[in-house]
Amino acid sequence: MAEDKNLVINKRSFDISFYEMDLEFDNSSVLNFVHKKQMVYDMNYTSFFDNKNILEEDKLEHFKNHIYSHVLYFVKNVLNKEKIIFNSSWFQLYKKGSYHPCHIHGIKDNEWSLIYYIQISEQSSKTTIFIPGHPYAPLIKKNVVRKKDKLVVFPSFFPHEVAPNEDESRIILSANFEVF
Repeated sequence: MAEDKNLVINKRSFDISFYEMDLEFDNSSVLNFVHKKQMVYDMNYTSFFDNKNILEEDKLEHFKNHIYSHVLYFVKNVLNKEKIIFNSSWFQLYKKGSYHPCHIHGIKDNEWSLIYYIQISEQSSKTTIFIPGHPYAPLIKKNVVRKKDKLVVFPSFFPHEVAPNEDESRIILSANFEVF
């Protein structure tokens, strides 16, 4: 099993937590799939508008099982829950200058989101996660250290953004799931 890190940051009575795992996976078939996939441009290239649950594609079964097993590990061992249901999953491909403004993915306590870094370079843009209430709450944030094969899981109601990209290499998987 890959090294797991449960990170918690406490500041000004806010409890901000998210989970990072450094994994290993041969992404060559996933990259091949992504590069052949027709994606819609909307600040970045995304498969979301064509297929809101890309992990259900037959060609991605091995990748889906990889992601699912680590998310299930998180759900069982960190959240002490037993069941997950993926509601959506999609690829995002960032070209130079592409970005994603501050947004959230959900509002319920049992909704979680993930980012899996498939391809990344030193010049790839960072993901910044803020405390709930941003931009109206104190500026407390976490810049995710970008790294190939890193899985980041966080509550869907955490605001987050991607700064303008500085390369042509940033490809991620995003997904939303519920826990029970």
